[in-house]
Amino acid sequence: MKIASEELGRPTTGEDLVSGSGLERLHRVRFILNGRTVENVSAADITQATLSGDPFAVSTMNQFLLFLGTLASNAALATGARRGVLLAGGILPRIREVLVSSGFKERFVGQSPMASYLQDIPVNLIIAGDAALRGAYTALLRARTGDCATQI
Repeated sequence: MKIASEELGRPTTGEDLVSGSGLERLHRVRFILNGRTVENVSAADITQATLSGDPFAVSTMNQFLLFLGTLASNAALATGARRGVLLAGGILPRIREVLVSSGFKERFVGQSPMASYLQDIPVNLIIAGDAALRGAYTALLRARTGDCATQI
């Protein structure tokens, strides 16, 4: 990740790699490491190339999803998640089949002493484009009853 850190001008974090711009960064780094001429392509282009079966894009996407599995696992452990982890974002619903076959779940569970804990946590992919609005609406309704918020 030295190349990504040099590009950023600071140490690379997980969030620098697990996002649309992170997918683009990971793709550029992989071009450099493979001795190829760097192509600046968008996350949408990488996603489309993955869906079209381009081997290099598929490999980049799989690495991206493995990083996501690690970050999701760490977040689940840090927050004590039990009822589930929700994955959301612009790319993920479009690559559901790639996500399922990528090794994400195996990376999420891992081989640590906490694997048995993580294996019992359901992981779901949000596919509704308006999920945030639905959640906000539900919170608003609950706030009116004092169930999840109180007026100050």
